[in-house]
Amino acid sequence: MNKKDTILEQGSFKINLSENNGYNQFRTSEIELYNDYKSIITFIGNRITLYTPSNNEYKSKTIRYIRVNKRFKANYKYPNPIYYYTRSKLLTGTYVLKDSSGTIVSNNLQIQNNGLMSGFPLFNNKYIYYSTDVFCGPPTVDSYVIICDEIKSLFQDDSFGFVFKKKNKSTIYLYDTYPREKLKKQKEALGIETYRLIKK
Repeated sequence: MNKKDTILEQGSFKINLSENNGYNQFRTSEIELYNDYKSIITFIGNRITLYTPSNNEYKSKTIRYIRVNKRFKANYKYPNPIYYYTRSKLLTGTYVLKDSSGTIVSNNLQIQNNGLMSGFPLFNNKYIYYSTDVFCGPPTVDSYVIICDEIKSLFQDDSFGFVFKKKNKSTIYLYDTYPREKLKKQKEALGIETYRLIKK
C-alpha cells in the first residue's frame, strides 16, 4: 500500500514525457507482471495503446485502453476508479431480490456506486466488489463478487463470496460457489442460484 492505494497489481511504470518520438509514442520502464523489458505506450485522442515487441522469450503483446470520461472528487474513498466504473456498469441500481426458492426477500435492494448495499438485512451496510477488484488466482470461467463490511476485511469471516452471472441487462444470478478454473473445472455445474437480482 502507498498512501491508501495499491501499487503492485496495478503494474505501475514510468515514462519520460520529454522523449516523444514524434508519434506520441514513449518507451516505458519495466512493468512488473506484464513484461521484463521495456514497452511502447502511445497516446492518441482518448485511446492509449501499450505494445510490447516480441523477443526470444516472449510473444508480442498489445493492450488497448479507452479513457473513461469521469471525474472523481478529491475525497473519493476508493483511489482506483475501476471500483466505481465496474459497479456503475454491472451492479449499481435498485433490485427485487429473490432467494434460491424464488421467494422475494426484498423489493428494494439498493447498490450505490461506492458499493454500499441496503434493503436486505444480510447485506445492509456492506460493500460489494466485482472480481476485477478483488479476485487473484488462476484463470477462471466465472466472474466473482465479494460482499463485505469494508475494503480491509475482504477475506474475513464477515464476507460473502458469490459467482456472478449476468443473464441479461436486468437480471443477475449469484451462486454460492467458487469460480471454476478454465480447462479443469469449466464443465462442472454451478447448481441452483443462491440469489437472483432483478433490476427495477
